[in-house]
Amino acid sequence: MLGRLIGVVIRNPLGVLAAAAVVGSWGAISVNAMWLQTGPHPAPFLGRDTIAGVPAKLPPARPDRQVAKIDPASAEDADRARLVAKQMELTRDLQIELARRNFYTGGIDGQYGPRTEAAIRDYERMASLADTGQPSEALLAHVRMSTLQAPPQPVPSPVRPAPGNETAIAPATPVQNGDPVAALLEQADEPAESPSVAPQQSASAPVPVPPSDTDRRIEAVQAILADLGYAPGSIDGRMSSSTKRAIEDFEVDRGMPMTGQISPKLLQELTAVSGVPLG
Repeated sequence: MLGRLIGVVIRNPLGVLAAAAVVGSWGAISVNAMWLQTGPHPAPFLGRDTIAGVPAKLPPARPDRQVAKIDPASAEDADRARLVAKQMELTRDLQIELARRNFYTGGIDGQYGPRTEAAIRDYERMASLADTGQPSEALLAHVRMSTLQAPPQPVPSPVRPAPGNETAIAPATPVQNGDPVAALLEQADEPAESPSVAPQQSASAPVPVPPSDTDRRIEAVQAILADLGYAPGSIDGRMSSSTKRAIEDFEVDRGMPMTGQISPKLLQELTAVSGVPLG
């Protein structure tokens, strides 16, 4: 019989191999279906009622995805902080560019104040732009591309009375120098004052304000200087040393002659900077 089987294989080798492959495949399928499956078959021959008691292995459950909760107030504060930082950076870049062109003489700190506003307005007027006094990206780009140059800012005079010592010192007379004869000669040479002819005021001297409006106008000037950050002291309508010093600081910042007095030029500059009319 073995010899007959060997003869069949020799005569028809392909058929024998095909039959062996079929038998091997059926055997592997049977072993897998009966012993190697870990769960019930989706379409069993015996029905689902028969295998209802067989426990099935299900995939492990995935943990629920948790979404981080964001406090609306915190998000608003963060957005506001980013906007403030961006605005300060823009103001600082604008201060640098304006300082290079002699429009700005304050500190490069990114803080928007009266000096920065005045520098922006001066540049906008010289460049024939809209007078806004506000920093912006468009203005920064315009300044960087512009070739405008402002005249150098005047340096404040070093001859300035110290706080609390503003009393003017009278010039020495010949009497103080011990020469009474020269004093008498000087008095004789002085022309007598005519009561009917008033002395002519110089063009640069401050125009006196009527007494009825003095307190009210000084109070308005003090209020505007306080809003601009010049610390004029109490807003009481009195020309105190603090008010005079605040006027001098404003005049120096605006490139005006330092007088410390209320003059039409001062009122005009305060009106231009603050927008409050001072008639």
